[in-house]
Amino acid sequence: MATVPEARVLLLVLLAVAAAAEAAASGRNSKVPAIYVFGDSTADVGTNNYLPGSAVPRANFPHNGVDFPTARPTGRFSNGYNGVDFLALNMGFKRSPPPFLAVANKTNKQIFRGLLGVNFASAGSGILDSTGSSIIPLSQQVEQFATVQRNISARVSQGAADTVLSRSVFLVSTGGNDLFAFFSRNSTPSDADKRQFVGNLVSLYQNHVKALYVLGARKFAVIDVPPIGCCPYPRSLHPLGACIDVLNELASGFNRGVKDAMHGLSLSFPGLRYSVGSSHAVVQSIMKHPQRLGFKDTTNACCGSGRFNGKSGCTPNATLCGNRHEYLFWDLLHPTHAASKRPPEHTGKGNRAPMASRTASSYVLAALCLLVLAVTGAEARHPRLVPAVFVFGDSTMDVGNNNDLNIAAGARANYPRYGVDFPTSAPTGRFSNGLNTADLIAQGLGFTMSPPAYLSLTGKAIRSQMYKGINFASGGSGLSNRTGSLPFGEVIPMSKQLEYFSDVVKRMAELSGAKKTDSLLCRSIFLISTGSNDMFEYSASSGPGDDYEFLSGLVAAYKHSITALYEMGARKFSVISIPPLGCIPSQRLRRLEQTGSPGCFDPLNDLSLRSYPMLAATLHDLAGELPGMAYSLADAFAMVSSVLENPQTEAWNFTELEAACCGGGPFGAAHACNETAPLCANRDGHLFWDANHPTQAVSAIAAQTIFAGNRTFVGPVNVRELALL
Repeated sequence: MATVPEARVLLLVLLAVAAAAEAAASGRNSKVPAIYVFGDSTADVGTNNYLPGSAVPRANFPHNGVDFPTARPTGRFSNGYNGVDFLALNMGFKRSPPPFLAVANKTNKQIFRGLLGVNFASAGSGILDSTGSSIIPLSQQVEQFATVQRNISARVSQGAADTVLSRSVFLVSTGGNDLFAFFSRNSTPSDADKRQFVGNLVSLYQNHVKALYVLGARKFAVIDVPPIGCCPYPRSLHPLGACIDVLNELASGFNRGVKDAMHGLSLSFPGLRYSVGSSHAVVQSIMKHPQRLGFKDTTNACCGSGRFNGKSGCTPNATLCGNRHEYLFWDLLHPTHAASKRPPEHTGKGNRAPMASRTASSYVLAALCLLVLAVTGAEARHPRLVPAVFVFGDSTMDVGNNNDLNIAAGARANYPRYGVDFPTSAPTGRFSNGLNTADLIAQGLGFTMSPPAYLSLTGKAIRSQMYKGINFASGGSGLSNRTGSLPFGEVIPMSKQLEYFSDVVKRMAELSGAKKTDSLLCRSIFLISTGSNDMFEYSASSGPGDDYEFLSGLVAAYKHSITALYEMGARKFSVISIPPLGCIPSQRLRRLEQTGSPGCFDPLNDLSLRSYPMLAATLHDLAGELPGMAYSLADAFAMVSSVLENPQTEAWNFTELEAACCGGGPFGAAHACNETAPLCANRDGHLFWDANHPTQAVSAIAAQTIFAGNRTFVGPVNVRELALL
């Protein structure tokens, strides 16, 4: 067993004692190590008190806090506690996590409180950076958490920090301000406008959750957006005092999108668990049965002025109700202490990943409505770990380069049923039911979209896209110029992909100069997955061959390609090795036809297995020969073998390991995947999509392992570490 230096042991003991003392002071046993809070005024416990400027939305003045234990305003948009406070109390903590800005300049306190939780929520903020004014948007809240994470890791070790964070609850309550801002710009949007805006918002939401996952978060308590059109302020705008339907429709669409997004993330990211608390359902329940639940007024604000007390906020001069516990709304947009105390209803799909402790989601309670703020036209930022991603290889990486080539249908995927689970539910040229590994690695690196196919771009489009990355991969291609040409026709071999990239580099240098081009390329990721088609064709060739000679030639071609990219400016290479090809449906069918018995086609698996150590040795040698070269090599053989040996784990649940989801005949491999082919219902339970390619679910596991996995399957570093070098 590895030993830990005595100094580190002592520090860990001191931190444990400090955390235990804090828990003991509460008189309870906390159910999780810590709570980290992100969001807007529904979760803010005083962050905005520390922000400068008159435009900052605050609640640090009377009548706010009139029912708080100290009977004073704290920065909470409530007469007392908000939902985060009740969560902390019911999770066994003495008090709600403090605002980040309250402890940011107190180093020791920040460390110890960081182990128990921190609140980053800022009233008026949103998912978009452009939402709100003079506040802290969600992207900056995530950056603040990264500071806390680094601080904790530096003091206790990365392993100890990872353990604490993986067991903690990450509460996210946001989105309403973005919807209000959209409505303020367009009060009568078309259905298409609403879908587009909500879709973009959910995509950004996903990116922020992924960023927290990379930093160590695993358990997410998500609070959805209530029917914000029924708050006192929107009612005051309606001629008849009714709810504003457009706002409620936006909220419902956003909530559906977030639930689906979290479900997808739970399938894609090992260990990610979530629970959605529906404040939307709580509000609807209270409005439908107010007296049964102890409320008498569900339309007016307790504190405010004007129609419904919703024309202005709760100020020292505002009208204040006497029976606050009977009101749903405290001010023009926020709930009372009494409403916040009610637990939200569970929502989400039945197969969502359960949190280890359901108690967290049972007591998480969002405030009900959000502060309307002016919006600027600035775009939301997409934090990226690298400036660009350039992709090379075969059908495992292709995102549409083969669509317009004169090739056989077997080397194209631009027809149904391909793309059935893609965000647009349309075929794109990806050999998958949805996203492929290139897409998902790009998302992990902070890109909203995967680099587009080179052949899909016009000259003008190439000029704008080349600084963010381009995909050159071609289904059916290989390292040899001959690979793919006989069975399919005009595929794009690796040599031609390199020529295309060379043309792009020349354009960059002409437009930006050699120095800027070199700077961009040396910081970018070059993703490569190829060699499988070369191996297929060698295995299918007539007569016995020299396996060692073939593998040596294959690895030599790989070396030539990487060296060529290096000479053009590439420095960071993410290489995916060849998986156990003998176990894909087409090769299982091959064995069945040749031997009459089921199983993997062993000769092809033997070639796949032998290729990995040869490729690993070549990359190791190249890194020693080429100054500045760094690489990450994924052992695809070991990754797939692990899933085959352990089909059902906490992170995934595969029920079909042999047959294709789309296709006909034995193993779904005798007839092609097309519009008339049988299609399985449980695609996430299938290892293979068609006769030769994985499902989106498998690609997601592979991408996450390649991006952030340990040395069991990827080395000498993972892609995240490679990007940060």
